[in-house]
Amino acid sequence: MNTGVISLSVAFTFWGFIPIYWKQLETVPAIQLVCHRLVWSCVVLFVLILGLGRRAAFVAAVASWRIVGVYLLSSIFVTGNWLICIWAINAGYIVETSLGAFINPLIYVLFGLIVFKETLRPWQWVAVGLAAAGLAVTAVAYGKFPWIALTVALTFALYGLVKKLAPLSSFFGLALETALLSPFALAYLVVVEATDAKPAFGHVNTLSTCLIIGGGFITIVPLILFSSGAKTVPMTLLGVLQYITPSLQFVVGVAIYHEPLSMLKLAGFILVWVGLVAYTIDSLYHRTSEEQPDTNGDIANAEDSIDNYHKV
Repeated sequence: MNTGVISLSVAFTFWGFIPIYWKQLETVPAIQLVCHRLVWSCVVLFVLILGLGRRAAFVAAVASWRIVGVYLLSSIFVTGNWLICIWAINAGYIVETSLGAFINPLIYVLFGLIVFKETLRPWQWVAVGLAAAGLAVTAVAYGKFPWIALTVALTFALYGLVKKLAPLSSFFGLALETALLSPFALAYLVVVEATDAKPAFGHVNTLSTCLIIGGGFITIVPLILFSSGAKTVPMTLLGVLQYITPSLQFVVGVAIYHEPLSMLKLAGFILVWVGLVAYTIDSLYHRTSEEQPDTNGDIANAEDSIDNYHKV
C-alpha cells in the first residue's frame, strides 16, 4: 500500500479517536484546555523550527503586517473551533460534533455560491438540499436547533475561507497562529492560577497534568503524518479518506460513550451521509473528467488542506 495512504489513514484515525483523549480531561474547563493547547502547541512548533534550523526562514516569512493580520483572524476562528469542539466532546455531544464535521464540505459549497458567486452543479444542489433536510430532521430529533454542529462547521469553514488569503506553508502558518494567541492564553492561565479560579494544571493528578501538556503533541504529530501523506496522494483520494475522522467520531460517541441515537436522529444523519455521497461522486467525476493531472497543484492543495484538521 502507498505509504502516503498509510500516513493519511493513521492521521485521520488519530483524529477520529481524539475525543477519547479529551474525555480523560472532562473535569477541566474547556477554555483552560484550549489555552494549554495553544501554549504547548506553540512550544512544540518553535522547538521544531529551531531544531530544523528554520528560524531565519520563519522570521522572514512573517515579516509583514498583512500576513500577521490574516493569521490573527484565522487563529481566532480555529481557536473558537477548538473551544466548541472540546466543550461539546466533554459535555456529551460527540455525535453532534461529528455531524458538524460531516456537513463542513457542504458549507464550503455554500460559501462558494454566496461569497465567490460560483454556480452549483445539479448534484451539488441535491447534496446541499439533502444536508439541509438532514439538519432539519436532526433539529426535530434533538428538540432544539443543532447549534453545536453548525457552529463547528461554520467556524471551521470561516477558518478555511480566511486561509485562502494565507500565503505561508501550513507548518509556518500554524506556528504563527499559535504564537499570536499564546500570550493571551498564557495570561489567562496565569490569572486563573493567581485568583484560584479552579486552575487545573498542577492541581490535578499527574496523569491529567501530563495529558494537558500532551495537548500540544496531539495537535502537531498527526499534522506531520498528514503533511507527509498528503504530498503523495491525489486530492480525490484525500477527499474520500477525510471522512474517516467524523465517521470514527460518530462511532466513538455512540458505541463507547453511549450517546443517545434515536431513529429520527439516525434518519437525519443518513440524509446528510447520502448528500455527502452525492457530493463526493460529483466531485470525483468532474475532477477526473475536466482536470489534467497536476502534481504541483495537488501538493499545494494538500498542504493547504493540512490546516483543515486543527479542530479537535
